[in-house]
Amino acid sequence: MSEIKIFYREDNQIYVKEDIIWAVTNADKILWVDMEKPDEETKSLLEEKFNIDIRTEKEIVEIETSSRYIEN
Repeated sequence: MSEIKIFYREDNQIYVKEDIIWAVTNADKILWVDMEKPDEETKSLLEEKFNIDIRTEKEIVEIETSSRYIEN
């Protein structure tokens, strides 16, 4: 199940919405976006609107694994 939370600022307050269409039409207000298991349509929409590349689950795991610090 895809979940998205859009955090934005308005009148010196921070609010949360879960409406991806609102995010696209109000991009200038957005502070950050949290996504849990986003579907392809959501990812594509955000990538296109914000000119970003959303990493796949596999890429995220590879980055997390390679950045671990181990001391013997």
